[in-house]
Amino acid sequence: MRSLALYKDHSLGVRIHTTLRAWSAPLDAVVAALPSQGTLLDVGCGHGLVSNEAALRSPDLSVLGIDISDAKIEAARKSVGTRSNIEFKTAPLEGIGETGFDALSVIDVLYLVPETAWPSFLLTCFSKLAPGGALVLKEIGTTPRWKFERLRLQEYMSTRVLRITKGETMHFESGEELKVRIENAGFDQVAVHYLDRGYASPHLVVTGRKPLSASSTS
Repeated sequence: MRSLALYKDHSLGVRIHTTLRAWSAPLDAVVAALPSQGTLLDVGCGHGLVSNEAALRSPDLSVLGIDISDAKIEAARKSVGTRSNIEFKTAPLEGIGETGFDALSVIDVLYLVPETAWPSFLLTCFSKLAPGGALVLKEIGTTPRWKFERLRLQEYMSTRVLRITKGETMHFESGEELKVRIENAGFDQVAVHYLDRGYASPHLVVTGRKPLSASSTS
């Protein structure tokens, strides 16, 4: 990923984290699912690796990355340089007043949201998009089982032991269950793309569109 070069002057911890992130997940495929122009809201952007990659590949795309971690947003802002098509804010999704985005990405974030809050979270995603806007949701599936169990142990270490990822709960669902969740939030053209081949974790991406006739409801 081109965006890795943006972190060469960051701390060792940030460099290790972004490098492992780039090599352990099919992020190129995630970025390829994003539009090349318009506006993108990247929810839970972390250090900004995917936000930066999208902005670098598509100069006509305006990217806003948000995360609840001050430290990660500070690192993300340090990576911006003089570029004008990307910015980062410390904020939860519901703290962003802007709407009408052409695309919204949620990459390995939903599983950290308490399950009871999933419906409202997805409805808020829906409300932030313009009619016809695209949702790109990257998550971990539940099959094959051995990959899922290995990943669950890794995430337990990240959230509960090493504390490098914020989250007190973890909830995973299958691709078909996620598809139903997205449809229930109002999206159409929902499709599940399985991307675990060649990776030790069962990665998948769910894409959907806000109907052209839909209005924003928060």
